Amino acid sequence: EINESCPNVHHGGGHGGDATAELRKRLEAIVAERDAAARGGGRRVPLLVKLGDLGEAEGTVRFLSRLGIDGVVALNTQKDYASFELPPADRALLDSYTARYGGGLSGPPILDRSSAQAAAAQAAVRELGLAGRFVVVHVGGVQSAADVQRSRATGAELRQWYTGLMHGLARPEPDLLYERVTAPERHQRLRAAMR
Repeated sequence: EINESCPNVHHGGGHGGDATAELRKRLEAIVAERDAAARGGGRRVPLLVKLGDLGEAEGTVRFLSRLGIDGVVALNTQKDYASFELPPADRALLDSYTARYGGGLSGPPILDRSSAQAAAAQAAVRELGLAGRFVVVHVGGVQSAADVQRSRATGAELRQWYTGLMHGLARPEPDLLYERVTAPERHQRLRAAMR
């Protein structure tokens, strides 16, 4: 995974077309190294790019696939958190924290946006005839069984969750967290059997 979304990493500072040109240059270099290693007898490692915003999804999927990228991970930490509805105290805390340490907004507040963009990316994959050759991984706000079901409804083949996992580990029985989120019916039967 190539994380182009991390708000704490400087990516050249370009804007608009400059940012796209810089991204193209970075990705072309990585794809060239991957392909050279595969030609040298190594295996071809799939490359996924994590983005914080897909922009126009079809254009983004087309851009990445033409470069030899195998998929997109959508949608990571948000830097434009001012566009999210947050309680004033939370916004003040986030302003203070990000001004001092960097970072952005993740977790439940970004689920609606991440779900919409994952669905748009999956629709673009179908429209462009890339099914089976370009994967969409949904990330952003997924932390419950209901969120996983919602994510599956986007059509994205895979899910990645981090904030939800970390928050869940703070709860009792962290060893059952994955089971609770991915197979809630089985978890309920298991819990009933343990009583």
